[in-house]
Amino acid sequence: MLISKFSKIIILIGLLLLVLALSGCDYYPGEQPHNNVVDVENIQTRTISESWHVSMFIDNDNTLWTWGNNINGQLGDGTTTDSYRLVHVMDNVISVSSRGQHTMAIRTDGSLWAWGDNEHGQLGDGTTTNRHTPVHIMDDVVYVYAGTMHTMAIRSDGSLWVWGANSFGQIGNGTTVDQHNPVYIMDDVVAVSGIGVVTMAVRADGSLWAWGISDFSRFHDLSFNGYHYPIHIMDNVITVSVGGHHATVIKTDGSLWAWGVNSSGQLGDGTLENRYDPIRIMDSVASVLSDLLATLALQTDGSLWAWGSNFDGRLGDGTEEQQLSPVHIMDDVVAVSHGIGSTLALQSDGSLWGWGWFGYPLLKSGITEYPSLDLPWPADALPDDYFFFYNRVLTPTRILDGVMLPIQSR
Repeated sequence: MLISKFSKIIILIGLLLLVLALSGCDYYPGEQPHNNVVDVENIQTRTISESWHVSMFIDNDNTLWTWGNNINGQLGDGTTTDSYRLVHVMDNVISVSSRGQHTMAIRTDGSLWAWGDNEHGQLGDGTTTNRHTPVHIMDDVVYVYAGTMHTMAIRSDGSLWVWGANSFGQIGNGTTVDQHNPVYIMDDVVAVSGIGVVTMAVRADGSLWAWGISDFSRFHDLSFNGYHYPIHIMDNVITVSVGGHHATVIKTDGSLWAWGVNSSGQLGDGTLENRYDPIRIMDSVASVLSDLLATLALQTDGSLWAWGSNFDGRLGDGTEEQQLSPVHIMDDVVAVSHGIGSTLALQSDGSLWGWGWFGYPLLKSGITEYPSLDLPWPADALPDDYFFFYNRVLTPTRILDGVMLPIQSR
């Protein structure tokens, strides 16, 4: 009986703990396949996300669950009360993204919904009012990326729409005025990423475009107010991931390139020198995830590599020392997510692993087994005996078995 209940709680945890994004996501690194021409139909949706101590996942029934910090209503349960138990938000969801303190979700009908912090209009509902439950924003959306204070969405026709904070032109519409409704920016977009005051997008022809304070060499130049419209950066790119003050891209040959601020070794070139031109880091990369001061990469053989800041052991190499070059963490990985000081990885056998400062299921008695999951599992079956316990772990720690990650493509 104990195992049965625990396995059920874990189901949600499993996929949920996978949540850890952010940057994005916060997200599955590498939304795009390695084709010379990237098609909008191949954009991979998000089923997990983590941001500012908020975790969320979509189960196999397309139900969205959240837990964690709720100061601005980002859990979507109608309150601003933190929750250490799973919260059912909405059904028929295929993608979720949360990078700051707001959340965006796409439903199976292509409708986009938003909730949480709305100080700069990042929800896109035409107001600056925080929303504690999901509100409808727009339709026909295949991909969404929630930045810290602005949001980016790609529609099925490949058009890119951006809204929210715009003090440095990160919306890309030629102004520095916050936008409270979705604003059309450009066509033929297959990938987009943004955080803080930077936005970058990849078009179907492989060209990379950037705006906002996308010239990382001028982050501390008070006279520079950003690029207010898209600027061409490079070609032959299939996906991009923007960290705090650095960016990474995967090119069509599978090579990983990075540039920007390198104060914690987040570029991975073996130095602490800032690089303002893209530098090649490694090859055979299938996906990449850049966070504020760290980077994670999955190679085509399923090996996971990490480098940069190692605060709270979030790199998973058994230390808390920053790493200036890619360090091998584990193998047979199919998905990874990164949050504030924590990382989660899913292996091909369905086992979920976590490290850094992360939450995992505990019985009040302290029992921490990780039995196989029993899907599906209704929320009202969650035993009161369970809660999420946070602890610091420096190496990958098995959390549970039997996680089935519903990777979906549009």
